[in-house]
Amino acid sequence: MHLALVTERVPASPWHAEHLAAALVAALARRGHRMDLICESFDDDRLAVPPGVTVHPRRGCCLRSATRPWALRDFARARLQALGPEATLSLTRLLPAPVWMPIIPSASTAAGRALRLRGFEPMVREARALPLTATKGLLETFARGDHYGVRRLLAFGPRAAEAARTELPLYRDRVADVGFLPLTTRPDEARRADLRTRLRRAMQIDPDATVILLSAPLGMQRDLAGPLEAAAHLYRQAGRRAPVLIIASMDPYAVHDAALRVEAQQVVRLAGVTARPEALLCAADLVAAWCRGPLHAFAAGSASRLIAESLSFGLPVLADRRAPGAELIADVRERRAPGDTAPAAPGLLVDGPASLAWYIALQSAADPQWLAAARAHAAIRAADFAPDASGATPLDRLAARLEAELAAAAEARTAPGALPSPPIAPALDTPTA
Repeated sequence: MHLALVTERVPASPWHAEHLAAALVAALARRGHRMDLICESFDDDRLAVPPGVTVHPRRGCCLRSATRPWALRDFARARLQALGPEATLSLTRLLPAPVWMPIIPSASTAAGRALRLRGFEPMVREARALPLTATKGLLETFARGDHYGVRRLLAFGPRAAEAARTELPLYRDRVADVGFLPLTTRPDEARRADLRTRLRRAMQIDPDATVILLSAPLGMQRDLAGPLEAAAHLYRQAGRRAPVLIIASMDPYAVHDAALRVEAQQVVRLAGVTARPEALLCAADLVAAWCRGPLHAFAAGSASRLIAESLSFGLPVLADRRAPGAELIADVRERRAPGDTAPAAPGLLVDGPASLAWYIALQSAADPQWLAAARAHAAIRAADFAPDASGATPLDRLAARLEAELAAAAEARTAPGALPSPPIAPALDTPTA
């Protein structure tokens, strides 16, 4: 088939959610399809374009802040009309498509779309009447109408799928869960031990220290207050036996300032944008992940990927209960027998961002017996992300699922009975009084 994939940027760092676009077009091309990748920019010159894939960037390498969303949307529409693919997969909220997997958070562009549809004054009146969390209404407006022909809305994991049904109710019956997808390849044990030793030495971390990897995307540095305060308190109590936090962030200066405010600089090591996330995972003993709420659970594919990749490396996870992918971590407290302190799952669920909740979680992580038992469960869970008996990886299995969905979408284009449009709530077009 002749297929198209629309995304925003294809960044150089493989840790970004958008990097999934490059992996998907390559996987679908390997299955014999002719692929067109339409994007704002293709930033990584080192990433070889596989045979059967044509890249259509709107511009050269650019930062996310330099992306022009409406110019990209118009460019993508024009390219799709000129190329005439049989079916289209979109990873961006800017342009819904027959197969839609909007994992790239574009809250500002969603607001801009709603502004175009409703006008400025009605939006101001609504903003005064509703809390900031009413982004749901903006997204409903953004997704209104069925002229995009959305047949399937895909999400990573049941929690993200349920959030998608809540945030985009017009497509509620078309949401499907495609599971979890780790993209980082786990090195062999010799290479893993070498990366662990070298990175810990470079970051001046004791070889026997318990190391926790955290990821702090842009705009989420303030959410680090709980883990940082808990780590600082543990350091004052336990000294060198306290866990060390490696924090990967696109803005390490903001993280550094946050650590200084709570006097946690002794137990914090900073990592900027990296093209080798496997090195950070090899250096860590466990991983921490959190979430702001349901909207983030739907929009940020990176959070569920972090948990999936941690488990694929056999690392336990301390996960915010709301985080996408947290369903992979059973609630330890609900599964313990009286007096049993050993974990019954590959990690621990944390109740929100409060420092007390993270202090309890970090205390567990610092316990060698707890950590050993959690690692054993994580090693078992890692088998879920290993190649199956036929050698198919999770990416191969997702490509096969997308192939089936795109084939159904292509068939529906010419079928006599078109998919009926979902009902549009009148309130979406009616300004509030």
